[in-house]
Amino acid sequence: MSSYSPSLLQKFVSLRVLNLSDLGLKQLLSSIGDLVHLRYLNLSGNWNMRSLPKEL
Repeated sequence: MSSYSPSLLQKFVSLRVLNLSDLGLKQLLSSIGDLVHLRYLNLSGNWNMRSLPKEL
């Protein structure tokens, strides 16, 4: 997966683990905060990311 979208995340509302490592992401969408069951988020290797959304 080279990118992610809010519509994709809406399909996995009970998601507990999400690996977004080494995708070259610059930012996360605020919709990541809708994943209320998310417990483990791997963002390693996204060196251009400087901040996280407040919804997280």
